[in-house]
Amino acid sequence: MTLDDSVRAMRLRAIHRAQVVGNVTAACAEAGVSRTVVYRWRQRFERYGADGLHPRRHQAKRGRPAALAPHTERLIVG
Repeated sequence: MTLDDSVRAMRLRAIHRAQVVGNVTAACAEAGVSRTVVYRWRQRFERYGADGLHPRRHQAKRGRPAALAPHTERLIVG
């Protein structure tokens, strides 16, 4: 089981527990997350199914950003 799969399983358990208990606050306390997060997970689950609960990857841009846009640099250099 990969890390993504275990995260997805934990999110599914939290959503399921909230449904079984009937109290989102209690389920959040058991899972150690906020109510806002569980409601967000539940919305993604309703919209996309279980695959929507995989963690999303956000890639940061590496290195220092360019000071000028490439087309502006070409105009200046030549």
